[in-house]
Amino acid sequence: ALNYADVVRLYESLHTEVLGGIALTLAQLAFVPNFVIWVASWLVGPGFAIGTGSAVGPFTTQLGPVPAIPVFGALPEGDLAYGVIGILVPVVSGFLVAALARRGIVRGLRGASPAGWLVATGLGMGVVGGALLGALAAFSAGSAGPGRLVDVGPDPLWVALWAALEIGLAATLGLFAVRLSADDADRPASTGGTTHETGRGTANPSLAEKLLGRFRGGHGLAEPAQAPAGEPAESEQAPAPR
Repeated sequence: ALNYADVVRLYESLHTEVLGGIALTLAQLAFVPNFVIWVASWLVGPGFAIGTGSAVGPFTTQLGPVPAIPVFGALPEGDLAYGVIGILVPVVSGFLVAALARRGIVRGLRGASPAGWLVATGLGMGVVGGALLGALAAFSAGSAGPGRLVDVGPDPLWVALWAALEIGLAATLGLFAVRLSADDADRPASTGGTTHETGRGTANPSLAEKLLGRFRGGHGLAEPAQAPAGEPAESEQAPAPR
């Protein structure tokens, strides 16, 4: 479990008084970006180290002597019963992001076969995510002092590999989670030409004809009479005898 009581105990053991406690707290706040990256490395799986030979991860925590910095008092000890659940955070995140982005990806393919592209996109998301987390881990790791403290922070290579694997597989599954037909329903259906009415030779009215009909209806103009099928129009009938 997290030992927040140890944080208070470490503050009290340093005898920093009020001003010293404020200065120490501000100094720790300056390392919050590093701590955030360490937490991300913990969630991915490899975790991080607080000194050579130590390991802080979701599976187990092995700590040796650590600096008397209050924030380190919150580190868990021993094995965490439900620590492995933390790995679900990057997996579920990658799955949901890919599932939400799938519709736009399928539309962008413009009729191409989506299966291969979706696999490549999911694996590409894993590679990019792993590279970014690995780069951040490299910036947050380093030396915090002599002796054991020359090795502090996450291992960039392991963080990149774990993140690429988890995000890549989860994203690929997320891209295939939505049925293909649901996305293809938004594609315009291709037709072989002008649509004709069933059993008749007249084509569907065009946009211009529809607008003309609305104009006539709005101004009280009668529609031209149409001759029944098989009879000539009025203009084509023979003139009456004189």
